[in-house]
Amino acid sequence: MAAYESRLAQLARACLPIGAEPFMIDKPYPHAAVVAADLDGDAIPEVAAVYRHGGGLCLLVLAYRDGAWQEAWRADGQGIGVTHFAAMPVTRAGTPNLIVGWRDEAGWTKLSVYERTREGFAETASSVLRCHYMEAMDMPDATTGLDGKAELALWSHAGGGAYRVEVVRWTDGDFVPAPDAYGYYFPVVARYHERLTRLAPGNPFYWYHLADAQHRAGQQRLALASVDRALGIALEPSRDELLALERRIRLSFAPYRVPRAAGLYPASLKTKDGTRWGFIDASGRMAISPRFDDAMDFQPNGLAAVAEHGKYGLIDASGDYRVKPVYDSIGSFSEGRATVIDAQGFGLIDENGAVVTKRSYPFIADLHDGRALFYVTGDGEGGASRYGSANWTRRGTRRYRPDSRTRTTSTQAKPS
Repeated sequence: MAAYESRLAQLARACLPIGAEPFMIDKPYPHAAVVAADLDGDAIPEVAAVYRHGGGLCLLVLAYRDGAWQEAWRADGQGIGVTHFAAMPVTRAGTPNLIVGWRDEAGWTKLSVYERTREGFAETASSVLRCHYMEAMDMPDATTGLDGKAELALWSHAGGGAYRVEVVRWTDGDFVPAPDAYGYYFPVVARYHERLTRLAPGNPFYWYHLADAQHRAGQQRLALASVDRALGIALEPSRDELLALERRIRLSFAPYRVPRAAGLYPASLKTKDGTRWGFIDASGRMAISPRFDDAMDFQPNGLAAVAEHGKYGLIDASGDYRVKPVYDSIGSFSEGRATVIDAQGFGLIDENGAVVTKRSYPFIADLHDGRALFYVTGDGEGGASRYGSANWTRRGTRRYRPDSRTRTTSTQAKPS
């Protein structure tokens, strides 16, 4: 590969103005911004290069004509550097586009996707694509698989090593989000942010971005656990932002789409002390006064999770607490049990608020068929997480048996 790139760079250099040099991209390894591809569909590859000359950048396309390489198109560069230079089909299958990431003085990359026209080459999109890092690949969706066109994954710095990520594809003349590709790509994003949470487990910003990536990867149980961890340890990101993410996760997660009970609905009200939540009835009358920081739907068992002073409890339809607000989060009830999170980790409570787990765990899933998946973390920085499942049938009682259906990263763990 290095020799191939060197020959391309030598070819391009021979066609550049005197004193010009191909631009060198430093990541993921130093290489010249030179690529060969059949950009016009005539079965003869063109050579494209970005070069520096006279203090500026230029984009050049060379075509082989009449036994020699000749300039086919030239344009001024759009930044002070180049972070990405490639040729692959983006706007239609079978014909490569030229993809250039132009870096500006602020460190952002503006992506230009060029397509062959009668006049030479032109940028395809009216929208501006900006990021700090980009990956381009044909991402399969759940129904049609690969379509021969590359989606673009745009990574933008969110602060402290975390990234906001979006996946876009060319559709109807512009780039639009590609949610059907999220399940393929966002596990990569989740693994990246999971490493950050291991390095700094007390940073809620990392947990927030991990939860968002897990949500879009379809890992909804893990996403809820991550956003609950973020809610329990700091002020940033804002609780409103975290709660909004939690609501999006729950709305997309079938086990949490439970029918409302008690005929009451959460409703917010702006007050001099900020937004407060209460409950209205079917006529719109405020049936439970707006005194809560947050409020969830009433569940079929007639209980609703609400928050005061940053802690969650459970109320009944009269607004009285059945479980005092002492938890960082309370999940939906399943088979008479709900997951709760406090400073020690995950536990399970029954509908009276009694804790049925004797210890806390890094994660416990909802109960199904009397059993719940859990895991414990390994020892040391490289220790693997161990998964298992247990049956908490009554307070303080756990019956454990190995579950061959449970995916493990090392050995299964027995709850203690």
